[in-house]
Amino acid sequence: MPVVTKRKIYHALAVCYRQLSAPPPSYWHQPSADPLLAVTVGQLVDSAADRFGPREALVSCHQGVRLTFSEVKRRVGARGVVAAEACYPKVLRMAPQLSHSPPGDLQCADVPDLATVVFMEGERKRGAFQLRELMDSATRGSLGVITNQQLSIQPDDGCNILFTSGTTAKPKAAILTHHNIINNSYFVGKRMQFDEKHHRICLQVPLFHCYGFCSGVLAALHHGATVVLPSLYFNTKASLDAIEKEKCTVVYGTPTMYVDLVAERDFEDRRFENLEAAVSSGSPISHPLFLELKRKFGVRKVGSLYSLTETSSVVFQSQPTDSEDQMLNTVGAVSQHVEVKVVDEQRKVVPMGTVGELCVRGYVTVARYWSDEESTRRLYYRERWLRTGDLFIMREDGYGKLVGHLRDRIIRDGENIFPKEIQELLETHPDILETQVFGVPHERWGQQICACIRLKRGSTLTSDAVREFASGKISDFKIPSIIEIVDELPRNPSGKIQTLQLREAVMEKYGIKDVAIYGW
Repeated sequence: MPVVTKRKIYHALAVCYRQLSAPPPSYWHQPSADPLLAVTVGQLVDSAADRFGPREALVSCHQGVRLTFSEVKRRVGARGVVAAEACYPKVLRMAPQLSHSPPGDLQCADVPDLATVVFMEGERKRGAFQLRELMDSATRGSLGVITNQQLSIQPDDGCNILFTSGTTAKPKAAILTHHNIINNSYFVGKRMQFDEKHHRICLQVPLFHCYGFCSGVLAALHHGATVVLPSLYFNTKASLDAIEKEKCTVVYGTPTMYVDLVAERDFEDRRFENLEAAVSSGSPISHPLFLELKRKFGVRKVGSLYSLTETSSVVFQSQPTDSEDQMLNTVGAVSQHVEVKVVDEQRKVVPMGTVGELCVRGYVTVARYWSDEESTRRLYYRERWLRTGDLFIMREDGYGKLVGHLRDRIIRDGENIFPKEIQELLETHPDILETQVFGVPHERWGQQICACIRLKRGSTLTSDAVREFASGKISDFKIPSIIEIVDELPRNPSGKIQTLQLREAVMEKYGIKDVAIYGW
């Protein structure tokens, strides 16, 4: 019989105490009382028409078009590659045979699968259809063929190909299934409480990314919300007009869009009494902008979405009952039926409250990249955990905090620096409208910090004044060594700032030679 001494008892108690007091691992699975849906996009359109038939489904302000849910169903049926009129020269460079091909019969060796090109507006182009004539050409027979084809389409079939944003790397074509986007959009709308009353959504963001298409259009179809499109391209005055005149209850945008909206000259003369919530995605929203949105729009909620094309859009989302701390300092709570974990460089799960790479598993993850097996292979860890490449902190309440992107990490003289911290500090300056921080090569330090800053109208703030403002608020080695005051920050069509373009422009201006970018 072993002897139990006081020392052994104290040791056992100490071990138990450490185990009980240690934070749990950074893993979270968000269950839901609502099961996953096994339907296709076509079936969703049919169902929406049956449930919400005469209700307004779409308002296109710049086109003067209004469609009910029943009319949307009748308009469905055309298939093609659709582009804006301004894209015609780009399409010709890609497929020069288009200019002397019959519409619908393009034959080009460089893009052998592309046969049909459709332009949304303008005069008819050689080799292409106009969207209007294509829609008008639908017959009862052709629509019947499409209806019959719906019976053979399965929820796990590929539904659409969406390109990643390409702000820091070459865009990749992600193949998403009906199951991916139908379910993600349903739960996005559910958490937004679109199912509790009729909402009108001012959708400022493009429809060729998950944010606009899945979280916007499809979520509206699920729950009977009206989508209001203010303009063909983002325009501050058109957006403000739409929110006011169409009595929108929700507005979707990116932080950059909101910066421009609240800076609009005639903002103060407008009334937004119907607006209840502003939703942001693309990048975290800063504290000053958060307060400005609540003050100027008068909204009760400023919600966040953390989304990736590779996860059919949303992984984290704000909840209706969030506190100001949760709205401001997190990207929301884990979405329904989704698993997440945060891992270190050895792929081990880290404790809650510890920084690591976010990984995602569940119905949301992309099937594969189109014709890119190598990128698909690199996307996943073992057991189908999708790598996001984003650094996160998981909280014990199921909320996540985005620390930064692995690809954006700056390593200066051995120190890990994340641009988000510096951007958030600089944007608290009353003269600074928005900032983009990134690293450029340096012979001695490896990388140095650069900040491109857009000032508010009429400001005369200088680079030296910016450094003086940052001094004492962050470590000296985090203060940017290069500060560029710019009139505009380059953006892609979805409104995200093009960091690669900024980096290349700064390197060219200062004669900096490129070197390998550090990775995880």
